[in-house]
Amino acid sequence: MKENCILHLEAEGMTYPKVFLLSSFDLEKYDFHDLVDTLDHELPSHKRQDFLLSLPNISPQTLQKKKETLKQQMWKLTLLLGAASRDVAVILGPHVKSLSLAFNVPILLKRTHDYSKSFGLENEKLPCITH
Repeated sequence: MKENCILHLEAEGMTYPKVFLLSSFDLEKYDFHDLVDTLDHELPSHKRQDFLLSLPNISPQTLQKKKETLKQQMWKLTLLLGAASRDVAVILGPHVKSLSLAFNVPILLKRTHDYSKSFGLENEKLPCITH
C-alpha cells in the first residue's frame, strides 16, 4: 500500500514523497513513530510543541518528548513570571513582595494542572490508576 502510494505520487511529479502507514486502532503498528519523528523535526517550534503535547500517551518515547517539551515551556514561564514579579515589586515599592507571589500563584496552578493533563494525570482518573 505504502509503495503504491509512493509510486503514484512520484508519477504525479512529487520527488521523494514521505508516506506513512498508520492504524487508528493500534498506533504502535506501522509508521506512527516515524511520522511523529518527522513532524518533530520539520514543524516550526511553536507548532511542534502543540503537536507533541496533543499526542496520546502510548509509548515511553512519546512521554519523553512531552517531558522535554514541558521542560522548555517551564523555563520560559519561570523567567516570564520572575520578570513580571520583579516589575510589580519595583512599581509598588520594596515592601510589597507578597503581592508578586499572589500574582504568580494562579498562573502556576493553572500550568501545573495543564502539565498533569498532558500526561493523563487528571484528578478524576487518578483513583482508577491507583487501585
